[in-house]
Amino acid sequence: MSVTLWVDKKTFRQTKAEQTAEVGMEENGKSGYLKQYWTMDFQGEVQQVDIPADVEQNAREIDDSSSY
Repeated sequence: MSVTLWVDKKTFRQTKAEQTAEVGMEENGKSGYLKQYWTMDFQGEVQQVDIPADVEQNAREIDDSSSY
């Protein structure tokens, strides 16, 4: 899987995202292959983001080794 993000140099806002995923599988002697590609352009502005108190209180830092 690969993900590419575009960020505006002046505002640091994400303006575009692309993702490509490739999956191969085999079952009962039959194989299949799937390639998915999507792109998204972001427009508009977010005026406010409200985080519920319980979410903020229970938040924890994660790293690449953490299980979700």
